[in-house]
Amino acid sequence: MTKKEILPYDRMMTGILQGDEEKILAAIKGGADVNQPFHGHAPITFSVQSGKVAIFDLLLEEGAELSPLSARAIWVNARRKGNNEFIARIKDRGVRIGFAARLAFWLIRIKDRFLPAR
Repeated sequence: MTKKEILPYDRMMTGILQGDEEKILAAIKGGADVNQPFHGHAPITFSVQSGKVAIFDLLLEEGAELSPLSARAIWVNARRKGNNEFIARIKDRGVRIGFAARLAFWLIRIKDRFLPAR
């Protein structure tokens, strides 16, 4: 990949994390792929970091795929942050969150409670 190919994707990821819809749309128009993994995760999983459900919705409108794995990651992070709007959106799409995601959430909660932050 050349630097020119990476830049739109980097702008899109920055837009997702900042909750900036205009930056995301500009990056997609510039050629960013809404399904290209970032550190092993689909970009849509980072939408919960912005705290804006509109970013989640925008990515879906632009062709992002909500796989069961991505939905579980979003569910765990949204649950951890107490953002039930993301959870409702996932349920509305018919994605079932199984035992593994629920177990991961509780293990993270236990770790957060008993292990000091670094």
